Amino acid sequence: MFYLKLAWGNLRKANQAYLPFILSSMTLFILLNTINLIWMAPEVQVRRITPVFLKFAFWVIAIFALIIVLYSYHFLMKQRTKEFGLYSVLGMNRKRIATIASLELVMIFSLVMLVGSLLATVLAKFLYLVLIHLLETSDFQMTLIAKGYLGAVSLFLLILVMVLIVTWYQILRQSSLSLLRRHQKIAREPKGNAFLGFLGLLMIVSAYAFAAYDVKNITQNYLFYTFLAVLGVILGTYLLFMRFTIWVLKRQKNSKSYFYRATHIIPISNMLYRMKQNAFGLANITILSCMVLTTLCGTTSLYLATNQMVEEHFPSYNAYLSYLSVKDRASAEIVVDELFRDIGASEVDRKALLYWSKFENISNTKKINLTKSYQIGDGITEVLFLPMKDYVALGNASLDLAEGEVGYYHSSYDDNLLAQEITLADGQTYKVRPLTDIVPFKSFYNSPSRTEAIVVVPSEAFLLKMVEAIQGKEWTEQLYTDDQPYNGHLQYTVTATLDDAQAERLIAIRDKNDAKRLFFWGETKASYRKDNVEATAPFLFIGAIIGATFLMGACLIMYYKQISEGYEDKKSYKVLQEIGMSQKRVKRTINGQVLLIFFAPLTVAVLHVSFAILLMIRVLREMGMDASNTILMASASLTIGFILFYFIVYRITSRVYYKIIER
Repeated sequence: MFYLKLAWGNLRKANQAYLPFILSSMTLFILLNTINLIWMAPEVQVRRITPVFLKFAFWVIAIFALIIVLYSYHFLMKQRTKEFGLYSVLGMNRKRIATIASLELVMIFSLVMLVGSLLATVLAKFLYLVLIHLLETSDFQMTLIAKGYLGAVSLFLLILVMVLIVTWYQILRQSSLSLLRRHQKIAREPKGNAFLGFLGLLMIVSAYAFAAYDVKNITQNYLFYTFLAVLGVILGTYLLFMRFTIWVLKRQKNSKSYFYRATHIIPISNMLYRMKQNAFGLANITILSCMVLTTLCGTTSLYLATNQMVEEHFPSYNAYLSYLSVKDRASAEIVVDELFRDIGASEVDRKALLYWSKFENISNTKKINLTKSYQIGDGITEVLFLPMKDYVALGNASLDLAEGEVGYYHSSYDDNLLAQEITLADGQTYKVRPLTDIVPFKSFYNSPSRTEAIVVVPSEAFLLKMVEAIQGKEWTEQLYTDDQPYNGHLQYTVTATLDDAQAERLIAIRDKNDAKRLFFWGETKASYRKDNVEATAPFLFIGAIIGATFLMGACLIMYYKQISEGYEDKKSYKVLQEIGMSQKRVKRTINGQVLLIFFAPLTVAVLHVSFAILLMIRVLREMGMDASNTILMASASLTIGFILFYFIVYRITSRVYYKIIER
């Protein structure tokens, strides 16, 4: 009972030391519990994509929570080593000291899990409403289940066990004298390394150049290089702060005219002697700030680009349907006419095209070879084969093709189309008439294909012979099945403008998927928007939560850093005031040091994110969304908001730092 009372008294008296640890632990517990409650709700489990995002977010924040809680507790233990040493000097053995510390931890985690569960219940209800609003649905009821609380509670019990192990290990392995003197370690000037510092700069600049270089098609190799660029930026950031800054500080120290000033000598000396520890913290703040901004900018941009993507996909119609496997135009028209009668849209104006598509690796060369194989992977283009009738239906002028001649167009080679011959899989060769100024296929149906190539043939009969020459005679006997990729049948696509009832009936027929219409796929503007919102809204929701978690981690590191620096600088500034330095001059010196510590990471983070935005634009463009303006506006707004928030944190923590020095 005595140790229990002592532990409780320590918590009440040392609340300033414990408060950051308690608040950070409780915040992370609430976030984890909230996500798990929403994830486990039956109303969410029935959705296709949302539970996957929530599960991913839970484990990301779980890993982050483990790191932050252990980091916070390490700082707390660092503050309390002298107190533990005094206990030992007064006659208390190390096992009893560890017991008291363990009781304190049990009380803290019990408080965190009890209060956090209550607050998470309320927050889960609120955030569920936010998610429902983003999903544009009206299912406002959320069922809380007991299993939803187990995830966060189990994780924090595991963290408690880990923290208790760390506590016992740190206290039992040290003597009373080492506990008393642990905070009095002598700082040594770190060794600068100009080579590693400039290597870090080179990594960052190289990654910037890679991000700035535009490519038309994103391949698997490009994604791999992007991954390497991200790693280069992270490693370069650590080298920049841990090596290059030390080199700069030493250069400043060697400059007598700069170093021997009242506002420079103290902060430069302080930062130089502890820059190894400072630099790691500054790099962590920079990386976390980048993660916050990148996550928020990416998810927000993707969500805001949804409307633009829908409008681009349905430019002049609100519904389309495609039959993926037809033998000829006449048979396709019979089925389509019957379908439009079924949905009550017989009189609706519609446009239709017959074509064949093939995925092929095509480059801008004089001779183009079309193989029989079904190709996937990097550099693959969807080649569309159009009869002359359908080419003209797009709005193009009719071509007077000679015998053995076909028209050829590629959107990437408008100004420099080299193609002269097209050779089929069976060896047949056709001369090419290059087409560089046409109404493209996307004017009819805005397919999300990365590139667009078109081969124009004289007639439907000619197209059938060409397809048979490429695919072989057996193609006419093939049927489209899930285990046999489509690459050998004509496709008939129809666009139309339907009313709401007709559009709903179209989707109902599509979802029924009866044998008669096995190869039919239909989409409406409303259903397409619903599917895209279902995919992007949870992404934004989770991105905001993960971004807030990373932001909390950055703020926590900044706060701990300022307090730690304050206690370590206190003696130095006390000596300076005793020898005559005014408080005004001390404050100016402190402000100079704090400004550098705070705004160097912010500046570097904003630079990193500025180039990351170029990659975001490129990736979204690859997904069929040219949303440059949306991304730039969203990113600029979020960055300005982050800078303002960062400035508020700077003002708060610098005031805490100054009060510590002043005392």
